[in-house]
Amino acid sequence: MPFLSFVFLFFFSAFAHGSVNLQKIIPSFDQKLIALAKAKGIPGFAAVIVSQGKPVYTQCYGVTSLATQKPITPHTVFQLGSVSKTITSALFGVLFQKGLIAPQDKVSQYLPNFNYQPGVLTLHHLLTHTSGISRAGFNALVEAEKLKRDQIFERLGRSESATIPGTMYDYHNVAYGLIAPIIEAAIQQSYEDALRTYIFKPLNMHNASASYEGLMAQKNRAYPHQKTKSGGYTVCSQYRKGYYEIAPAGGVNASITDMAAFLASQMGAAPKTLTPQTLNMLHSPLIPAVDFFTRNPANRQKFKTSSYGMGWRVLDYRGTKILFHGGWVKGFSNIIAFLPSHQIGIVILQNAETSFHWIATMTLIDCILGIEGNHWGEKPGAPKIIKRKTSLVGRKAPLPSVKKPFKKVSQRSKGYHSSTNLGT
Repeated sequence: MPFLSFVFLFFFSAFAHGSVNLQKIIPSFDQKLIALAKAKGIPGFAAVIVSQGKPVYTQCYGVTSLATQKPITPHTVFQLGSVSKTITSALFGVLFQKGLIAPQDKVSQYLPNFNYQPGVLTLHHLLTHTSGISRAGFNALVEAEKLKRDQIFERLGRSESATIPGTMYDYHNVAYGLIAPIIEAAIQQSYEDALRTYIFKPLNMHNASASYEGLMAQKNRAYPHQKTKSGGYTVCSQYRKGYYEIAPAGGVNASITDMAAFLASQMGAAPKTLTPQTLNMLHSPLIPAVDFFTRNPANRQKFKTSSYGMGWRVLDYRGTKILFHGGWVKGFSNIIAFLPSHQIGIVILQNAETSFHWIATMTLIDCILGIEGNHWGEKPGAPKIIKRKTSLVGRKAPLPSVKKPFKKVSQRSKGYHSSTNLGT
């Protein structure tokens, strides 16, 4: 594959933040990023660093497709996977500000025919993955691509309670996807139209969409790739469509230019769209999310706590708060992350399934915080602190159990149900 790379550096005052010298950090990080991409052999990626609400670095590397060899550009559209959850969270925040919807609202208020825990289940439960419904089998149901949205939610509504809503965290794509019909009932717009009205247009996310049709309408789009037996990559035969049925959880498409604007909004750069109070509500840690540790036990040695807010993961990394979310859909792996204390963040979109995005993100964060000695692709060592003046692929599962015929659900606690995939 020919080496194709387009890097854009923007020399704003944002390069200097306290003792963090981005003008020094970014060139070194760029070299590490390209070296890592070559080592992983990925077809391509797009990355952006945002500081103080402005993009200070954009890197577009490789090709949209190994078949066509067209280069990735700042406007190449990727399937975001579960990074979509952060965008759904923002939409919820805007509607909350307008008094159209609220976390404490009951799901039955908007969906009277949804039969799981009527009068108990709230929007807060959906946004924080505390619905009490076990995730087992639901991802496989979506990925089979045999059921439409209403059929999937009808089955969800017939689920048994694994725990009482609000008491236990279990990362649940389908339950999160239920936000779409709730928003549609609340404002009489489709989920995708609501995103256009309240998020995409105000933030100038011109390439973004939330449907398979929206993806196909973009000529400049990245294609999914999968590993071959020889260790290389080949273009997948088709895009994964199932997550568009639960679009709030994994069905948004966007370019790195779109995501730069979105990330800036999450860092407070668009107060007319999202107020500081709303961002605080969405970004606050609300429930322990130990799947981050069970998925990779090595994380216990590096991070103090892992929590979930409303559509965002929240980490305590050596005393520094990291807000992030990964995103996986077949042939793509992505991440959005930022440090609120430093007002610096990164988005990486790649058209392959590797750990490249996570390794690169944590490498940048270590550079910003002055931490050395971490090998994010290896077993953890003892990190070294530089003193300064100031300081994921899902597995197949059996089909979800449902109750036939409809009966009153039981509220029995079976303890914690861990997620096997941080990306979807």
